[in-house]
Amino acid sequence: SGSAFATGANGAMAGDNTRDLVSSGVLRAPNELIKIWDVNGSIGGPVQRDKVWFYLTSRYHGNRSYITNMWFNQHAGDPGAWSYEPDLSRRAIDDGTWKNTSLRVTWQVSERNKLGFFWDEQRKCDQCIGGGTATVAPEAASGTNIIVGSDYWRVYQAVWTSPLTNRLLAEAGFGMPNSLYGRPREGAN
Repeated sequence: SGSAFATGANGAMAGDNTRDLVSSGVLRAPNELIKIWDVNGSIGGPVQRDKVWFYLTSRYHGNRSYITNMWFNQHAGDPGAWSYEPDLSRRAIDDGTWKNTSLRVTWQVSERNKLGFFWDEQRKCDQCIGGGTATVAPEAASGTNIIVGSDYWRVYQAVWTSPLTNRLLAEAGFGMPNSLYGRPREGAN
């Protein structure tokens, strides 16, 4: 059996209570939603009845929104220019993207011995498109990636369990995360 779920919204679906602030000149450009999404799916069941089971799930979600009164610097990367001049054609964007997939397999080896295997793979990226915050210009922000090898963070786990008596359970396990943090986004100087 399995399940699926999806949701999302764009800027046209968000409310706006900043019109008075923009018209009075307090804000030049308010915080605005660009898009947000969340897609999930899962499936699980027996591979071999009363012997081997699995459960697989995956999720992809993220968000994009403009940052209030923040733009890219026209002079970013120019060693001869020391001042900030907003590039009014390029607003700063707060963004985040997360991808996650997990698989669990359980094997009833014998009446008293069970093995469980778990694998999880994630990718997270914050401020990888636009960068910046309300107080940090996009060129000064550093995107945050969780990466390893093929750009994923991985967790592995194996567990053995065996009821030795009605009151005593033996259990042994091994788990290992494999990760690197902080790859700069493309074009960052």
